[in-house]
Amino acid sequence: MDANRLKTLLEQVRAGETTPDAALEQIRTLPFEDLGFAKVDHHRALRMGVPEVLFGPGKSPEHFVEIFDRLAARGNTVLATRVAPEQVAAALNRFPRAEHNPAGRTLVLRQSSEKLGKGLIGIISAGTSDIPVAEEAAVTADVMGNDVTRLFDVGVAGLHRILSQKETLDGARAVIVCAGMEGALPGVVAGLVARPVIAVPTSVGYGAQNFAVGGGPCDGPRQPRVNDVFTRFFATSQLIASNDRISAEFLKLSANPGQGQGGTCFGDSGGPNLLDGTNTILSVNSFVTNGRCNGVTYSFRIDTPEALSFIHAIIAAHT
Repeated sequence: MDANRLKTLLEQVRAGETTPDAALEQIRTLPFEDLGFAKVDHHRALRMGVPEVLFGPGKSPEHFVEIFDRLAARGNTVLATRVAPEQVAAALNRFPRAEHNPAGRTLVLRQSSEKLGKGLIGIISAGTSDIPVAEEAAVTADVMGNDVTRLFDVGVAGLHRILSQKETLDGARAVIVCAGMEGALPGVVAGLVARPVIAVPTSVGYGAQNFAVGGGPCDGPRQPRVNDVFTRFFATSQLIASNDRISAEFLKLSANPGQGQGGTCFGDSGGPNLLDGTNTILSVNSFVTNGRCNGVTYSFRIDTPEALSFIHAIIAAHT
């Protein structure tokens, strides 16, 4: 029950259209309904503006469907995220109108079409491997009453792709950017539009990485740290604008021709750069500035305090 429905119910009681006992029956389960194994928060919509969202992992199909059912009984649109196939099958058996999004791993039972948002939200994925996270964001934004536009596979490896969407980006009130690897795309988008840009790290890429916008290994959600993004791109712009080959965070290297013989190219982000003739890692690849992969490459130094702290944590966790 949300604020509008509660207000309508109280007005019906005042007007004599509903008895106090009937109204009491409708709000009896506020603020929560105790199912024994779960306490379903029916008060969430009153406090937060949106109903409780059902998180799939760890729930048996039986418990999942029971919670889904109790949320639906209040007349609200129900959103479940990170759903497993067996949970979806059980829920669709009871609620055949529910909409399953396999890519985003969401299940939605729409019981209201009210638009509560204030404009368009742009959902961007850097690559196709980021689409599951982007789809989850898109479905969530849509269920919460927003208009949504999707821009997928527009990462910085082909910068012309996101540049071609400038007009669409300008029409959004906010932009969510889902990206793996070193997270270059959110910073690019932030430089293109005068809109709030929310960076969402995804666990996509090769090896153990320190996600620039997340501040930790890509093993789960991280709170975006805006200062980290700013520092990284400020350091990069200094290197590009100068003849320096080293900064506090980056090395500027001459890339070998990308001819299938070991040259640095797109897709090599996170790969090591070794000291000639040794197994000593100097840095990890960040990005290149030449579409033919035979120009200049910028790589992140691993002797910085932040990088060393990250490496030591990974080693400690696996020894």
